[in-house]
Amino acid sequence: GKMPQPLLWASLNSTGDQPSRRSGHSMTTVGNSYVMFGGIGIPGDSKKEVTKAEPFDDVYILRIGLKDVHWSKEKTSGAQKPCARTQHTAIDIGGNRLWVFGGHTTDPETSNGIRNLNDSYVLDVQHLEWSNPVKQEAKSDEDEAACETVPYPRANSAAVFTDGKVYLFGGHGGLKYQRIAFNDLW
Repeated sequence: GKMPQPLLWASLNSTGDQPSRRSGHSMTTVGNSYVMFGGIGIPGDSKKEVTKAEPFDDVYILRIGLKDVHWSKEKTSGAQKPCARTQHTAIDIGGNRLWVFGGHTTDPETSNGIRNLNDSYVLDVQHLEWSNPVKQEAKSDEDEAACETVPYPRANSAAVFTDGKVYLFGGHGGLKYQRIAFNDLW
């Protein structure tokens, strides 16, 4: 077969509403769009003195030209929007939709200030509208029974969408103060 072209790095000019510095975000190709969601960083002006890292719940669309890229910060709607999060899983599930699962968020009620998540949301990228199609999730760190029918709360899992189904594997997290590395497939 034909050999693929070598991969080459190139810095691109960036215009528009450029996102603040962050890590733990997702960047997913959905249809003809490149959608960035969430992550963690310093809110507001990135030049300010670093105080505390916080997760984001923002959505950016990246448009790629021949010599430059253009960012736009999008205003989303929907009665059910995901909370700010980092280290979540995000994949294209067809129909111009982005599926987001789990990750971490901040929670002053926990000893380490972090809460693991196992909720899922869908963003209609064309209309920028969030929905929460799966109503099953652990409602608290005590809800072990719910985790018999849905994955345990987790971050850094991997997922694929094929034949109309999402397959989710692994990650780390758990209920309460658990630090589990998962090798389960849902």
